Amino acid sequence: MAQVHSLIRLNDTLQAILPPTLVGQINCAKLEQGTLTLIAANGSYATQIKFSSEAIMAGLNEALTNQPIKSIRCIVRPPSAKKKVVNKPTRRISTAAAEGICATAATITNEKLRLIWQRLGRR
Repeated sequence: MAQVHSLIRLNDTLQAILPPTLVGQINCAKLEQGTLTLIAANGSYATQIKFSSEAIMAGLNEALTNQPIKSIRCIVRPPSAKKKVVNKPTRRISTAAAEGICATAATITNEKLRLIWQRLGRR
């Protein structure tokens, strides 16, 4: 837990040092053997980190003295997007089966269940 709290404190300090356009787009992943690994939301942000890494290291080393940062490594990891749902192909049922399903739907008192059966009958 101490390592997690240390990383959170490091990330908070990083967010305070970053230019306003990068705040929230760059986050600390780990600090290991003097190398700080950052996660960028896209390649453009990672490039900006690369060009300003010296200033970022200086700011972090000034604010946090417990473990000096010697280098910065940046990984691009876009925010998770919702997975696209692929619709399965619909299967056709016979006209007689559809009529039977619709007739049964008319007798169902539960509204949600009735709507489901009606939708099945319209396929």
